[in-house]
Amino acid sequence: MIGATLLNRYALTAPLGQGGMGVVYRAHDRLLDRDVAVKILSRPGLSDEGRDRLLREARAAARLNHPNIVGVYDAGEAEFQDLSRGSEGEAAGTAAFIIMELVEGQSLYERGSLPLDSTLSVARQICAALEHAHRHGIVHRDLKPENVILTPDGAVKLMDFGLARSAVPSRATPEGALIGTVFYLAPEQALGQEVDGRADLYALGVMLYELTTGRLPFAGDDPLIILSQHLHAPAPPPSLYRPDLPPALEAVIVRLLAKNPADRFASAGEVAAALTEALDGRLPAPTPLVRNNLPAAVTRFVGRERELAEVRRLLTDARLITLTGSGGCGKTRLALQLAETLRQAGGADRPYFPDGLWLVELAPISDPALVPQTVAARLNVREEPGHPVTQTLVDTLRPRTLLLILDNCEHLIDACARLAEMLLRACPNVKILASSREALGIAGETAFRVPSLPAPDPAALPPLAALAEFDAVRLFVDRVALARPDFQLAEANAAAVAQICHRLDGLPLALELAAARARVMTIEQIAARLDDRFRLLTGGSRTALPRQQTLRALIDWSWDLLSGAERTLLRRLAVFIGGWTLEAAEKVASDETPATGATDPAPQRPSLAAADILETLNHLVDKSLVLVEEPAGAPRYRLLETIRQYAREKLLEAGEAEAVRDRHLAYYAELTEKAGPGLRGPGQLAWLERLEAEHDNLRAALRWSLHGGPPESGLRLAGNVARFWYLHGYWREGRAWLQDALAQGTTPPTDADRRARARALAGAGWLADEDGSEVAFYEESLALCHALGDRWGAAFALRGLGSSATLHGELDRATACLDESLALFRELGDVWGCALALYNLGWVAINRDSAEPAQSHWEEALALFRRSGDRWGIAVTLGALGYLARQQGDYRRTMALSEEGLALFRELGDKAGIAVSLVRLGNLAFRRGDYRQALELLEKGLDLNRERGDSSGMMTALGLIGLVACYQGDYARARTLLEEAVALGRELSNPYDLPVVMSYLGLTAYYQGDLERAAAWWQDSLALNRQYDNRAGVGFALNGLGLVALRRGDLAQAETHLQPALAVQRESGDRRHIATVLHDLGRLALAAGDAVTAAGRLCESLTLRKQLGDRQGLAETLEALATARLEQPRLAARLLGAAEALRAALGAPVPAIERADLERDLAALRAALGDAEFEAEHAAGRALPVEKAVSLALEQRHA
Repeated sequence: MIGATLLNRYALTAPLGQGGMGVVYRAHDRLLDRDVAVKILSRPGLSDEGRDRLLREARAAARLNHPNIVGVYDAGEAEFQDLSRGSEGEAAGTAAFIIMELVEGQSLYERGSLPLDSTLSVARQICAALEHAHRHGIVHRDLKPENVILTPDGAVKLMDFGLARSAVPSRATPEGALIGTVFYLAPEQALGQEVDGRADLYALGVMLYELTTGRLPFAGDDPLIILSQHLHAPAPPPSLYRPDLPPALEAVIVRLLAKNPADRFASAGEVAAALTEALDGRLPAPTPLVRNNLPAAVTRFVGRERELAEVRRLLTDARLITLTGSGGCGKTRLALQLAETLRQAGGADRPYFPDGLWLVELAPISDPALVPQTVAARLNVREEPGHPVTQTLVDTLRPRTLLLILDNCEHLIDACARLAEMLLRACPNVKILASSREALGIAGETAFRVPSLPAPDPAALPPLAALAEFDAVRLFVDRVALARPDFQLAEANAAAVAQICHRLDGLPLALELAAARARVMTIEQIAARLDDRFRLLTGGSRTALPRQQTLRALIDWSWDLLSGAERTLLRRLAVFIGGWTLEAAEKVASDETPATGATDPAPQRPSLAAADILETLNHLVDKSLVLVEEPAGAPRYRLLETIRQYAREKLLEAGEAEAVRDRHLAYYAELTEKAGPGLRGPGQLAWLERLEAEHDNLRAALRWSLHGGPPESGLRLAGNVARFWYLHGYWREGRAWLQDALAQGTTPPTDADRRARARALAGAGWLADEDGSEVAFYEESLALCHALGDRWGAAFALRGLGSSATLHGELDRATACLDESLALFRELGDVWGCALALYNLGWVAINRDSAEPAQSHWEEALALFRRSGDRWGIAVTLGALGYLARQQGDYRRTMALSEEGLALFRELGDKAGIAVSLVRLGNLAFRRGDYRQALELLEKGLDLNRERGDSSGMMTALGLIGLVACYQGDYARARTLLEEAVALGRELSNPYDLPVVMSYLGLTAYYQGDLERAAAWWQDSLALNRQYDNRAGVGFALNGLGLVALRRGDLAQAETHLQPALAVQRESGDRRHIATVLHDLGRLALAAGDAVTAAGRLCESLTLRKQLGDRQGLAETLEALATARLEQPRLAARLLGAAEALRAALGAPVPAIERADLERDLAALRAALGDAEFEAEHAAGRALPVEKAVSLALEQRHA
């Protein structure tokens, strides 16, 4: 063609390149004296219709005029003249052509990798070109690096607009090659659907992915596999291959690659704006999702549009909807799809369920008593001692708005009905979506039957287009395409597809299992095989049988397709509940004995070696009988429940159940043996997570130990996981398992039995309610350990006995037990055990008012816990040291210790520890006079205690919140809160803090001026504090009674109460309380006319309060010192001004009972100084910094 001319105008001078649609030449436009590019459309097999369409689109593209688009000047058909044969030339042939702008440069494909800023610049220019084209109704359809030219000056030019449309009518040439560039093809384009500009945006996303990571998101040797990935597979995050990729840019790429066009950007202009913001670092953070634990779907949800819409409509008014239907009909998938639809539709700003959508899978549970506990675990509601888990659930969910999805209720129908009814009655904003083979049968329930998917009648086969509209066909075709990406519904296979869907009654699970066989069988073979199996099971009456039998027929068929080893493994895997690891399968499902590793084949079945488990397991995964999940860590496997039940029956038929259950129990007993030390060490979090994942298997193993398995293994297992149950809040369940395990016995017991029993008794003591019942457990454990020579077990039991004795005030016995425990742990070199014993010895010292030994014990315990890596031990010891630092007035250290402990409790997920830490920090903020922060922390702690149903914790938090309200002058609120706290305390068996709260009520009544009520509360508090031997509480109550006597003018009685109060507080070492009593003794001296003693006591109180940072206390004492210095009116006026400024900053007004005294002092000073001088001195005092005001008061101590 070189030398030929076109339209007597364009002389072809050199070839530029060749593509799928033809050859491109450099040509010279003789009319305008410029070089152009000429594309000669010469693709083999291009029909006349296809050529005409290309030319129409090229002419449409010629309307585009944009600096980033290669201009199209002309298009049409014409004869070529070969000018090399003379000036007139000869005809060289007829061809379709397109005349385009000639652009010098390289394609993006040829250029290769670019710096990130250059990539973004290129992408924004492409967006500008696309935005212009899309506005004119032109879609590129073949965007790829080869069609993007980079000029020498950095400009971008897009080529070939509209030239890919011929790829739409037929996705393959007669030779089987895909038309278009499959790597950049949008899903809707691959399906042959109508496309708009968002298909170009998808291709742009692929290009950006490639430019930023150096690889394509979807690749492979087979174009059909790549197509399947475009349709079904999520793209790996770009940051996986380029960790330094800005998150904002990654978010843009991921959104461009959305499978659904509606989830992509609406226009190229939006993409350009997002890229600009990404470049500037201003891309908004992704919108947070509604809280939920919904599993990510790994396959498309097909069909069910009507059911989905109807159930969603019903959920608008109904609070309980139960999806009923046969096994395998898709109840669970419909429930999850509805939940996901609600999650996406609600969004983050106005979610339908602000507190989340929560799935509770009940299939692994066989004990109805565990239903409330399982729901609580999924909602992260911890069980607490002395409080029913159902009530804890109700208390937690009452204020919440959420959707609870109870999945697979049929085997626990009564328990689910009771729980659902309780939640619906008590929690007005909770809705429940249940799935079950039968309705729950309670008031307010709306039952919705989930039918099989509509399936065609093979006897009246509809046309292909109508056949493709049946939901059963859509699902089957979709799932077959996962196994065989080249599969399409066609006339040749339509009859077989219709037969499969009809014979399987449109049951989704059955269809999915059948589709998985398409890897190794034709559709016709699948249909024929199913027909054989139905005839075998139904005796010819195939359509009249229950759906459960139909599903069983399908599983029988799948079973028959397995090899002997695959069948053996599958039935043995049925012993696992809730999943398993590869290691567990190798130990439990193989024929190797634990001791020798040798195989022990039974006479009439193939042996299964541990080394063969992985390959056989992978075969079962490939055949869709075993599911594999990959959380953080090793892969985890599980069976669909229907498959597991089927395999369990096969296990029983094979006579292997007892042996496999024994191995299952032995494996988990051994696993928990390893977990025991791990739960006390640096791997604590990992072990907690592992045991939580295996909890259903632990329950199954324990159940077998109680009903046929070796009791010794069950005892070992239960004793080993007691700490897990404690840390994760399964107290009630753990106690029940241990009680049942301990009730088992062997005759005669072996040493192994005794050792396991001793460990289980120690675990039972650890989980006991601390009401005295733990003593018998620890004593029996100690006796067994002594008999067995088990020094570690003896040390642990002695520690438990010492802790219990401390709690019940038997301090000498506690000391003896704990000293012996510590000595044994030291002999054993057990760092953790030493730390635990020292921690308990610290509390013995505190109960003896011996702060120095307590601090020494706790500091050593903390160092040892840190060495062991036990976060719980570190956290509780930090809390103990924080308590001591608070008593000593070192508030800064108290805060640091408490905050570190709080962080550790949060890592562990220990809500009890979190609540205690928050209340401690709130108390600290109160003592420092920061009432706003105090209330914020205390109310968070109160909320957690309410959620956990912890009455003792609620009482403490309410008491402190009420005390803050009292100091703020809101006496009505204070009284309400404190009376609620007292009511909670009266219901407790050991309400240690109850008398403290009573004293707060006494103070509130006193501040209001109600001396009778104040005296009554303080008298009650004094009696209870003496009963509980709470010395600090005794001092607080005596202090209050002294105030009442002082206010009544009975100075002798006041002295009788206040002096012992000071002595007790000095013994307890709480400097805040010491300062309070000194202040009141100073006021007593003032009332007695002893100014020197008054000044001394008040200044000592002021000094302590300054050291503590107790700003409210400073205001009180400055006011009292002003009263003592009335003969120095200027000083007194300044001190009162400083106190007023402090109270204003705190929001702590003068108590009602003291206002008259203050007004009297102010009037006296005003009279002594005159109004003007008084105002000046008072204002000067208000302007004084706190430190200077205190210094001013102390400077005048001896004046």
